[in-house]
Amino acid sequence: MNAALSRASKKSHSVVPLDNALRGEIEFWRFLDSWEDVIPWLPERHLQLSLATDSSLFKWGATLLTPGGMVEQSLSDFWATGDNRPIHVKETHALLKAVESLSDRLRNHRLDVSVDSMALLGAWNRQGSRDPVMADLLKQLFQLTCSLNIDLKLSFVPSEFNPADACSRALSWADAMLAPHVWHLVEASYGPHTVDLMALDSNAMVSSRDGQPLRHFTPYPMPRSSGVNVFAQELVPGEAYYCYPPICLVGPFLAFLLQSAATRCTLVLPQLHPTPWWWPMLKNYTRCLILILSMLITFQDIGWHILTQLLIPSYFLKRWKFEP
Repeated sequence: MNAALSRASKKSHSVVPLDNALRGEIEFWRFLDSWEDVIPWLPERHLQLSLATDSSLFKWGATLLTPGGMVEQSLSDFWATGDNRPIHVKETHALLKAVESLSDRLRNHRLDVSVDSMALLGAWNRQGSRDPVMADLLKQLFQLTCSLNIDLKLSFVPSEFNPADACSRALSWADAMLAPHVWHLVEASYGPHTVDLMALDSNAMVSSRDGQPLRHFTPYPMPRSSGVNVFAQELVPGEAYYCYPPICLVGPFLAFLLQSAATRCTLVLPQLHPTPWWWPMLKNYTRCLILILSMLITFQDIGWHILTQLLIPSYFLKRWKFEP
């Protein structure tokens, strides 16, 4: 808005062209016309939290720090495939996602955030950016801090000392997901599914009914998570659950599933050699064996569908999606 007024003041006429960017800026602040709410005072006893955020080209990360500077909780997720936004925009979006994810914890607090982006630090302190995409993200962050009653202050930290740097670059087999064409096969055969039991916001499976990500449980708070830690959730009859658990959690998850009230669940599991300890437990709850396409084995029981994926040599991990 200031840029538009500045350009107009340099011309002989006083007309300010109302382009899309300026119109959006004016509409953003029109909420003040009818706003009758109040912003409560923060208590003078400082409830202060420290957070660090970072972004790489493919992933964002955040760490919540203890008063002593130790990492209390880390969270991260991948950017969408083909996301070519510049790094200063992704750094801004990473901060927004971190605050969204930890909103319940951060409410009514003074929040100190360490970032390694001078562009983000300067834009927040100036209350604006010449980059329209970054400016829009800053507006969303401003609205979020107002709604949560957060006093947000940013400070610069070099990348090598940023505790969020590692989680924004880490890759793990636990973050793998089925390739879309394999998921379509699973969904067509045993769906429609309603809940993805182990996922991130970025890799939750997509419903065949509305094309939207399934409701999903995540390992730590995330903006679109339906709950944190599947082992802390109450599985109920009537839901069509889907799960692709990490190998190290297959046994505990099967025991958890058998103790729950779930009546329908599709699992994607590796066929391992030698036979793992949980395989007999799995077979005790199956009745028939069906071979599909020579790469998928299906176990089917009353209301249960256990889908086992063969880890054949022709499989490889590409951008953290299994593709044949």
